[in-house]
Amino acid sequence: MIVNPFLNELLQIIFNNLDDDIGSLFSLLFVNKNWCENAVPILWRRPFSHNRHNLEETMKIKKIIPILLSQISLQERIDLDLKDIPTKTMFDYVLFIKQFDISLLYWLVCKKYTMAISKTIFMKTKRLDELTFLYEEYGDNHYESIFTLPKSQMLLNHITKLKFNSTGNYSLFPNLSIYVKNIKYLSINFYCNSNNHKNVVKFFEDLIEFISVQNNLEYFIINIKSNLSSIRHMEKWRGLFFKLSESHSPYKKIRYVFYKVFIRFFFLRNNVS
Repeated sequence: MIVNPFLNELLQIIFNNLDDDIGSLFSLLFVNKNWCENAVPILWRRPFSHNRHNLEETMKIKKIIPILLSQISLQERIDLDLKDIPTKTMFDYVLFIKQFDISLLYWLVCKKYTMAISKTIFMKTKRLDELTFLYEEYGDNHYESIFTLPKSQMLLNHITKLKFNSTGNYSLFPNLSIYVKNIKYLSINFYCNSNNHKNVVKFFEDLIEFISVQNNLEYFIINIKSNLSSIRHMEKWRGLFFKLSESHSPYKKIRYVFYKVFIRFFFLRNNVS
């Protein structure tokens, strides 16, 4: 049976409006083959967008792990000694992923599985719009391995939403500054539990440089939790504000709120004072 392309176009318009209604999208999978084929790409665009602090949602996320592992190469399956993982799936689900939360993946599975899944997503997905990652002790090797994959430069160049969680011990911004230059939304959670002032300064130097190379930055949010009482008086904040004022994006207003151990900055476009 030949499906009218116009019908598929209409279904895509309707299904896109159900983007946040996961329950309804799942129901559409069972209507018929054509509806299923149109709903699956939308369901798999943002597979990591659930709330990790919600147990029910966390259990839902874990269900996709076997499917993601089924997409890795045969050699990696052998190396990881994977068993009871499907070898064939109805769709190449990884192709549809546009949002990837590496930090959530670390939280769900062990390190060796995270590396295999991350590589597969970066090698197979058509496009990434949103990326969330976390640096831990092993983060540098992991991310460098991903950034050097053949498609990584193209994927990173298309990302418009970036979320970054850091402990301040290491900064990925020098590497990211090379490939990521079209961010519209940047959100950073910075946790500093040590007294290594040098690392903190380096982190903000790299952040300032990263912001300075962005072409389309519209929203910047930074949440800071620190036991360093001097952080509110760092000269680097002046540099940060200066770079933001030089940005090509027309900021209308800067609002900032300070707390004792929690500092939050909001830079909102189209919020005229």
